[in-house]
Amino acid sequence: MTEYDQHPNQRGYQQYDQRGYQQYDQQQQQQVQQRATILERGRAVRLMRNGDPYFPGRTFLINQKRYPMLEVFLDDASQTLRANFGAVRCIYTPKHGTRLNDISDFEDHRTYVASGGERFKKLQ
Repeated sequence: MTEYDQHPNQRGYQQYDQRGYQQYDQQQQQQVQQRATILERGRAVRLMRNGDPYFPGRTFLINQKRYPMLEVFLDDASQTLRANFGAVRCIYTPKHGTRLNDISDFEDHRTYVASGGERFKKLQ
């Protein structure tokens, strides 16, 4: 019998631990799922100026990559809106004036009101 006729296990082939590969595969799947939630589809929102009924609003596309925190979005909104109250410091819902505290509070295709230091002004 030659060395080529031997069984693969006898020729020095190593037996790979299948459990190790399964565990690695599960970790890879979990990482892919986490990346999918982080890099979610962007949310399109319209931002209005507080107390300005004639302002048509500006549309923003909010995603995790561009705006990782609310403060980054507020800075960009301040530059884009050029409001008479100065820097945008608060974002409110237009119906009830509920203040948004996190970037994840934004909902897709909704309108919000940008405000400076003053309180929310409801339009009639």
